[in-house]
Amino acid sequence: MKKSNRQDGRPAFLFFPNDWLSSPDLNSCSLEAQGLWIKMLCYIYQSPKKGVLLLPSGKQIESKTLAKLCGEEEQKISILLSELEATGTFSRLEDGTIYCRRVKRESDLIEARREAGRLGGLKQKQSKDESKSEATLENENENDSIIQTTSNNINVTEVDKLPEKEKPTKEKFSEFVLLKKEEHEKLVERLGEEGTKKMIERLNNYIGSSGRRYKSHYHTILQWAEKDKKENKTDGQKDDSGKYKNVPVLRAEDM
Repeated sequence: MKKSNRQDGRPAFLFFPNDWLSSPDLNSCSLEAQGLWIKMLCYIYQSPKKGVLLLPSGKQIESKTLAKLCGEEEQKISILLSELEATGTFSRLEDGTIYCRRVKRESDLIEARREAGRLGGLKQKQSKDESKSEATLENENENDSIIQTTSNNINVTEVDKLPEKEKPTKEKFSEFVLLKKEEHEKLVERLGEEGTKKMIERLNNYIGSSGRRYKSHYHTILQWAEKDKKENKTDGQKDDSGKYKNVPVLRAEDM
């Protein structure tokens, strides 16, 4: 079996009869011009650059060359090409090379997807390599955890593993608002008991009505309080410590 000139090795290309028969541009051409276009599509399929009318060497197929390939006079081929071009059957590149819009568009799309897949594979491989490197580094750190120290002129080479510091747990201050104990204390210190209570209620109502999620309820409350302060949304009354007494409920237009 003769090997295909196509880079992907396929011996045939798709042909859409309905598109061919329903194309007003193509069907306004003579039967001879339509026959020439079919032959041109075959050369376009075998082209080293998908969708473009080129010889296997990459050289542009001009009317003179096309006439030789078709066994016709150059004048006749030039007339038929003018007929096809006048109806917009094909297009030309900046250098005048003929190309089929549909074939080139589909080929460019396939190439773009192939390139995206290649880059995605490289990125995934890089991510795996980085994870592997991190795991290797952790193992090395564990192996190097034997530390030699001197205390009262005694060398200590045993591993003294200290218990990991427990991560502070968050307490539930309302239906949706979670805060660490020290975070709540800081809010009370900054906003006062009443102000903190209203801000927690405000955040709780907003999360419950909107379904939004926040990484830190503590920092969200601080951000809202700072915004209120800049926009003067408090009543301006402060207690003896200089904290705002009242913190208004967030309005819908402020979201």
